[in-house]
Amino acid sequence: MDLQQLSVPEDVRDYCLEMNYSEPALALFVLGLLIAEVGNQQSRERDGKKPILNKVNFNGMDKARIIRLSNEIVKKLREYKVLKYNEGLYQVHKNLLEKTLVNWNLNKQNALFYLLSGYAYGTDRPRILKQRREADA
Repeated sequence: MDLQQLSVPEDVRDYCLEMNYSEPALALFVLGLLIAEVGNQQSRERDGKKPILNKVNFNGMDKARIIRLSNEIVKKLREYKVLKYNEGLYQVHKNLLEKTLVNWNLNKQNALFYLLSGYAYGTDRPRILKQRREADA
């Protein structure tokens, strides 16, 4: 997989290259980024609460739950008016997920790990980008 060809922000590309993610891991990482986008909006509108996290099974995410969440995230992105900023990321996620579902090789716990890795990165991304800008200045 050539990450340079994926339509993801440069900082996300750099991080995923550094982590050497497989395609299934990257599909879940990007889904986690999308969850973070919704969660960040929910937090602003709901006094710090992030109900999108109720969609994540913290006991592990099997293929059926991942597919369901992948389908539901679009509705949430629309609901919180951030879909137009994240359509490219959703396209990357969906393409990777569809490509890897046939030969899925992640167990439920590993799938949850990569999903939460993307969520964590997406939640902390504004700080990461600010540090990068300050370092470049």
